Amino acid sequence: MHNTRSTTTPIHSQFLERMSPRAFVPEALTTAQIEQLVDAARWAPSASNKQPWHFAYALRGDANWDAFSAIPNEANRRWCLNAGALIVLVSDRQASPGKHSFDAGCAWGYLALQAHDMGLATHAMGGFSADEARAVLRLPEHLVPEVVIAVGRRGDASALPDDLRERETASPRKPLAEVLSAGPSSPGFEKKGFRPCTASAFRSCIRSDSSPSHARAPLPLRAPPGPPSPGRCG
Repeated sequence: MHNTRSTTTPIHSQFLERMSPRAFVPEALTTAQIEQLVDAARWAPSASNKQPWHFAYALRGDANWDAFSAIPNEANRRWCLNAGALIVLVSDRQASPGKHSFDAGCAWGYLALQAHDMGLATHAMGGFSADEARAVLRLPEHLVPEVVIAVGRRGDASALPDDLRERETASPRKPLAEVLSAGPSSPGFEKKGFRPCTASAFRSCIRSDSSPSHARAPLPLRAPPGPPSPGRCG
């Protein structure tokens, strides 16, 4: 897979090397490998240390593989069924209301970097049936299926269908200046549709605790997101 990523600051090479391919070698992972991946993921930080995540998995060809294979959508099944394992990441909104998805996402990041360190590739999929995941895993209402993760040894892109082979390149990232700002009124925020926060506007949002009304001035609005970028390997 071609990788032209670069950075303007000295960061660990794993952040540039890790990507989300679609080509996998069709061989099963081991239970020990899954345990190692999730052992790393469980050390992710979480709000109040609630750790609102759970990882359910099926190894390629095991008793649960067919059921797990029905969870990704049709487009993702074109490639992800060659992976060595499928993992469904579930968050617990009862354990951590408002933060469960954020924290589970952090745990996924830890798992992805651990996989890279082990010489494995991962690809998290948002394209899946939540209803199918709930049925297969028999999830109660407070557990939320977040993503399905394909894990395995990276395969050769030549095995992919033509349209997917063209996308088997490392995806770029926005420039640092576009995602980093010193304060809310910097150009980085304005480009994303945030209105600068002036002192008078901020004071207008404040209400004393003795006020009978706790109404607030409208919060700054973000501009609607633009069109998605061409599909590459994250």
